[in-house]
Amino acid sequence: MLKKDNFLILLILACSVLVVYLLQMAQLLSWLRYISAFEALLCALFFTFEAFQSTVPWRSKSKLLLSALPFLCVLLVIIPFSSYPSPYLLPQDATDAVLNAISTFWEEACGSLLLCLMTVFAFKVQKFHSEIASIHE
Repeated sequence: MLKKDNFLILLILACSVLVVYLLQMAQLLSWLRYISAFEALLCALFFTFEAFQSTVPWRSKSKLLLSALPFLCVLLVIIPFSSYPSPYLLPQDATDAVLNAISTFWEEACGSLLLCLMTVFAFKVQKFHSEIASIHE
C-alpha cells in the first residue's frame, strides 16, 4: 500500500509530466523555464513572508528563512537561461534531427522533475513551518 506522502509525490509527478506533455504538444516547451521560475519565485516570497509574520523567536525565524533559500537558488539557476531562445536547430540533416530530439527529451525530463521536486519540497517546507509554529505556541 502506498503511504500518503508517496501517493502525493506520484500524483505531483504525473501532473508535472502532463503539464510538460501539453506544453510540448502546443510547441511551447520553452515556457517551462518561465513556469518553473514563477513557481520558485512564488514559493520563495510566500515562505519568506510567512517567516517574517510568524511569532516565533528569531533563532527559529532564521530556520524558516533558510527554508526559502533553495527556491532562490533555483531562480539563480533558471534566470540566466530564460533569456536564451530555444536551442533547437532547424533540421537540415539527420544529425540536427537527432540533436533536436535529445535536446527536447532532456528539457522535458528535467523540466518535469524540476516541477515535481519543487512542488514536493514546497509541501515539505510548509509542513516544517507548521511544526516550528506549533512547537513555539
